[in-house]
Amino acid sequence: MITILIVLVTAGLSIWAFSSEDKLYKFILTPYRLNRDKNYYTLLTSGFIHADWMHLLFNMIAFYSFGRNLEYTVGPIRFLLFYLGTILITSVISWRKNLDNSYYRTLGASGGVCGVLFATILFYPGMSLYMMFIPIPIPGVVYAVLYLLYTFYASRNSETSGINHDAHLWGALCGVAFALVLDPRILSRVLGRILGGE
Repeated sequence: MITILIVLVTAGLSIWAFSSEDKLYKFILTPYRLNRDKNYYTLLTSGFIHADWMHLLFNMIAFYSFGRNLEYTVGPIRFLLFYLGTILITSVISWRKNLDNSYYRTLGASGGVCGVLFATILFYPGMSLYMMFIPIPIPGVVYAVLYLLYTFYASRNSETSGINHDAHLWGALCGVAFALVLDPRILSRVLGRILGGE
């Protein structure tokens, strides 16, 4: 239920923001402006608006696909707090890293979505993922390791890419931390899966 509610709220706010640059400007996270105007609410609101339809659809399809299982596993209240907390953490990191960059702006649910994805993979280490243009399933734990390596590299080498790789990386790490807090034994099961012992 919370998963569906988040999708509806995010879609509604994103579509509302599509209609006006002023609305987008008000709710997007701009670190340089946040320091000046003290509009701290953008640390959260930026996670509920998107740049365009493709950005919105990609994030919400991924969120819904994995969010349902995670919400069922951890319960709706923990799920909601985790998702909102992950958006806030990734936004704070983006804010602090880009304090002096007057051109930097970020928006979208990617940090929260990555958190949900990684927590789900840890709770269900036997799951497989299907990616666009790749016709075979990818084991979730293999995807997780490769994705972490890629985002770690990209977050340090993508100053002008227009993609907030920091949000992806830290969102994923929040998902790992969340799963470990709820079940400290989960890491041994995942390692067993990676090493082929399970």
